[in-house]
Amino acid sequence: MKISDIAKLKSAGPSSKKRFVYNGNSNKEDHSGLQIRKLMAGENASLPEIKNNIEETYNNCLENVKSIFNRAAIDFGIMPSCTQVQDMVKNIIIQLQSSSVEIMDLFMKYEEGDYLYSHSANVTFLSVMMGIWLNYNMSDLSSLATAAFFHDIGMLQFRDITSQTKKLSKQEREQVDMHPNFSSQFVKQIPGLDKKLSETILFHHKRLSKTNMDLNEHAQIIGLADVLEAMTHPRPYKAALQPHAAITVIIEAMNSCFSQSIVKVLVDNIGVYPVGTWVWLDTREIGLVIDVNSGLPLSPKLNIMFDDCMQRLPRTRIVDLSKQTNLHIKGPLEEKDKSRFKDALS
Repeated sequence: MKISDIAKLKSAGPSSKKRFVYNGNSNKEDHSGLQIRKLMAGENASLPEIKNNIEETYNNCLENVKSIFNRAAIDFGIMPSCTQVQDMVKNIIIQLQSSSVEIMDLFMKYEEGDYLYSHSANVTFLSVMMGIWLNYNMSDLSSLATAAFFHDIGMLQFRDITSQTKKLSKQEREQVDMHPNFSSQFVKQIPGLDKKLSETILFHHKRLSKTNMDLNEHAQIIGLADVLEAMTHPRPYKAALQPHAAITVIIEAMNSCFSQSIVKVLVDNIGVYPVGTWVWLDTREIGLVIDVNSGLPLSPKLNIMFDDCMQRLPRTRIVDLSKQTNLHIKGPLEEKDKSRFKDALS
């Protein structure tokens, strides 16, 4: 699948735009883009309260990562409590299922220093969201979240290599590529956890191929979340890609590595131009993506803020491209273009 293939869905106007439905029943109110669910428990909660709950859940996950990983770094034989992990995972799932959440706000978080902490939390949250979009039940979501949480704990065995600021050598890469084995073995030793989780973790770096078409779906979800997180966050040896650039790489270069349904559910809910992306329109106007229309990855909602002469509009306007026949995104705003009117963007 290429970007041009997705564009074909848009060519004949709104009435012919194809939607890919992954979650939700017909009697539920349809929510666009990343706002996947209305609050099912406590619909009167304010948006700041919802955001605070999600932030608190994310921060709790991050603190659990640090606590468990730091103990394992001292002694890889120190096992966390199964109850501690299960309670944390349950809370993450409930919060993400029951709230309208901007997942990219969480996913783009990054802590200076050891990237492994925020990477593990980010992959956990995006994996759970993908499971929700795929209509997973509570049991499957719990297994997916737990495997995602521990998928890279084996990297602790290679900190001296991964902390380097240079690109890894072939030999170093081969060593680091052994980390799923260590992660898998670690999870096997946690009393009370399903031993099947170790297989998901073991294969999260495996990709589909002509000789390997039967790959654990949970491993594929975690693998895709892992790839997107790694591309969109800096590492000691590389800069981060912008989210739209990373999504393009996944669509055009890595689509055959993962199940089409998994790639589609990610792209349909994150969009080709994720929330926060500045885009050029074919009118030469400039807008900011403020929401994604689920199933219509090339037709997000925009706040158009600059005219065709790159002058700030006196009054911005909100446009839903899924309802437009004569307005299309030409492409993302490049960094060099942003620098031309940096003050106006801030």
